[in-house]
Amino acid sequence: MHQIVLDALRSLAPKRPIFHSEADFKIALAIEIGLAHPGINVRAETVLVEDANSCCGNRAGLMRSS
Repeated sequence: MHQIVLDALRSLAPKRPIFHSEADFKIALAIEIGLAHPGINVRAETVLVEDANSCCGNRAGLMRSS
């Protein structure tokens, strides 16, 4: 798994040197891994944060399913 992520980062770097947000980066990384390794099911997931004081009620995350 470690090498898959490194390969995806190397492939993504020239295409997307800057990201709008952490969520933007995570989604782009998930797409890059999915394109390079169709056998790996990667999905972007929203995790709800139950904090009334939070300015943003959710955050993006990635999960690997097999």
